[in-house]
Amino acid sequence: MIAGVVMIASPWLFGFAATPYAVWTFVVLGAVVALASLSEIWIVHHPTEVLR
Repeated sequence: MIAGVVMIASPWLFGFAATPYAVWTFVVLGAVVALASLSEIWIVHHPTEVLR
């Protein structure tokens, strides 16, 4: 999840916020990484029954 948040903030942290396509790319990919991480954390802490 930290990697996703860092990716979202990186255009402003590393100074390439003036390039709109790079900003949108990093924000969208960062959001995807953060959401994937959150879903994995949710699955680990809320296990469901395994269907056979």
